[in-house]
Amino acid sequence: MSVKLETLDCFEPFCDLDEQGKLIAATYINMDMEKKGTRLFAVGDQDNTEHFLYDGEIELVAQDGRKKTVVAGDSAAHFPLALLRPRKFSAVVSSKNAQLIKIDIKLLHELRKTIPVSGDKFSTFAPFAEEDYAPENHMDALKKFLQDASKAIVENRLNITNFDNVSSMIFDVIQRPGVSLDEVISAVQLDAAISAKLIRDANSAFFGSLAKVDTVRAAVVRLGLDLTVQLVTIMVMKEVFHSERGNLQQAMSKLWHSSMKLATFAAVIGKSAKPSFNQGQCLLAGLMYEIGTLVSIDYLDQYPSVLNRVSDQVLSANNVKKKMGCDLLRHWQFPDVIIDVVEHGGDLKRDTEKATLADVISVALVLVRMTAYRSTPVEKIDSLPAYRRLGFANRQAGFIEKIREEAHRYLQLFSGALAD
Repeated sequence: MSVKLETLDCFEPFCDLDEQGKLIAATYINMDMEKKGTRLFAVGDQDNTEHFLYDGEIELVAQDGRKKTVVAGDSAAHFPLALLRPRKFSAVVSSKNAQLIKIDIKLLHELRKTIPVSGDKFSTFAPFAEEDYAPENHMDALKKFLQDASKAIVENRLNITNFDNVSSMIFDVIQRPGVSLDEVISAVQLDAAISAKLIRDANSAFFGSLAKVDTVRAAVVRLGLDLTVQLVTIMVMKEVFHSERGNLQQAMSKLWHSSMKLATFAAVIGKSAKPSFNQGQCLLAGLMYEIGTLVSIDYLDQYPSVLNRVSDQVLSANNVKKKMGCDLLRHWQFPDVIIDVVEHGGDLKRDTEKATLADVISVALVLVRMTAYRSTPVEKIDSLPAYRRLGFANRQAGFIEKIREEAHRYLQLFSGALAD
């Protein structure tokens, strides 16, 4: 039996996945109806399946004889049944019938890794047998967290790097609509490190065996205006994902690498769309899409006691990340179109008359996931409204693979551009 995406929102490990993650999960999930008396697993089992109770009742029996009944819809049913391995409980259907969602544990863990907060520092699910889940208390604490974190943004109390004057000036110039080659060259020359990296990139193997260049102007001419803007955007934005604190930098680095991959896919998709989008803006949108996660990581690093009041699953939920990201970008005075991406990117149900930059990110998210899970049906992509609005309907076979290949090529170039 197939599973609707909204069904997955009933369960903690799925509710904070974005729409693409849920799409992948739904593709591989089994929803089974089991009769009374059916044993799902026994104490000591090391099975590879997680069970979620959607309807009915399950009796859990510990090795010492303690019993607990899980009823669908109760707080305990928000989590996998008896999560720990080896199993500490046996599980038997105690109602006339029970409807269960089953998923391979390795796939679930891989999907969870795509959530940077949960994938790094705050990744454990809370087994219901060891602690109670109190959603009403969590929601009160969550409201306070959002208020406090937003205030920290406004008061510049986060450890997220603000642009220095030179970086801010360069960034303002390169993001200006209709910026000229001479304006970009003049701006880049203000920063010796960026200038040196652009010259190095222009002399890289990416351009074959062309003669060496040794000036910023020659480098920018070879790279071209669009690619120069993209490279400088990455160089400037990389500083935002930097921290002097070791544990915080580890989380930021992981988030940066996933954001880079999304950004390169977005740049290629934006260029391929009909009509096309500015590649530099697509790249920036991809880099900023998960910026709200950066806020949460930073704030929780400073105030870890928040986790005593609000679960990490709640804090890493999409609506929390989007709220934090939009607040930060408004504080930084980013263009509305980028803020719209953070707010609506990944929303597969959004209905707009024309294609938007958020559509570019939504499709990029799907293709990034398809790169990791190649058996995801392509027809799922063809049916997405965002995919069709971008003019990709009825594209020839191999179109998606070409996007993947070009995005990988760009990712190699951009990664090399950041090397010290």
